[in-house]
Amino acid sequence: SGHPLLEHAEDLEEFTNVSLEEGQDLSKNDTICVGGMITKIVRRYDRRNREMAFFDMDCLGGHAEIVVFSDCYQSYSRLIKEGSVVFIKGKPSEGSDFSDLKILADEIISVKNVRDRLSQCLIIKFSSGKVEPHDVDILMDIAKENPGSCKLLFHLPNPGSRRPLKVLAHNIRVSTGGQFIKQLRTKYGKDNVQAVTFDYNQKQKLEILKASTLCRCLEIEHTILDLSVLGTIAQPMSANISGTEVDMPNIK
Repeated sequence: SGHPLLEHAEDLEEFTNVSLEEGQDLSKNDTICVGGMITKIVRRYDRRNREMAFFDMDCLGGHAEIVVFSDCYQSYSRLIKEGSVVFIKGKPSEGSDFSDLKILADEIISVKNVRDRLSQCLIIKFSSGKVEPHDVDILMDIAKENPGSCKLLFHLPNPGSRRPLKVLAHNIRVSTGGQFIKQLRTKYGKDNVQAVTFDYNQKQKLEILKASTLCRCLEIEHTILDLSVLGTIAQPMSANISGTEVDMPNIK
């Protein structure tokens, strides 16, 4: 079998947002995301006797050292395993450079979940004609076999109107993994599977770019809804909106 990094090469290349080669400036305020395989784990306790960890990460084309302080460790310790392929979101430590990249982790994401974090809504368009309850039941069974964090929206035929009847599946969230998308495209046609991303002037603009890249790779329609006016309204109170002075929270 091949190296674990080669198995996940497509994800690692798409979602790593920094180059591990020299020549790119880093600020301590930058939020970076790097994917790779965990090695050489060392666990320690901080001054308050809370567990934390240090580990190395082998990446495509480079290497990084990761520091996981106690708050982050408490949330993601289950993912810190030798040989696991994960993504680290965090900030570079002071004095870090690309010959010795050190990242202070804020979040650890399993490689199998990284795609689910990009699109907020998956739309399934039923072709014109009568839709039987059995048709929806079949789709729901497929969706339940592919759980995730993405909303599922049906566009149903709406006789007498050019606009479809839109029905949100309230009790289910689905994956946006490649195999699930391909399965839907095979059954319903690629023109009837669409991903939607919301642009509310968020700081993490890279999420929108990566969502677009993923949809191009899967050959599905990608719609970006401009909700930046909501970001302007929420700016004084939300740390996630571009332009605010509020620090991003460490959510457990």
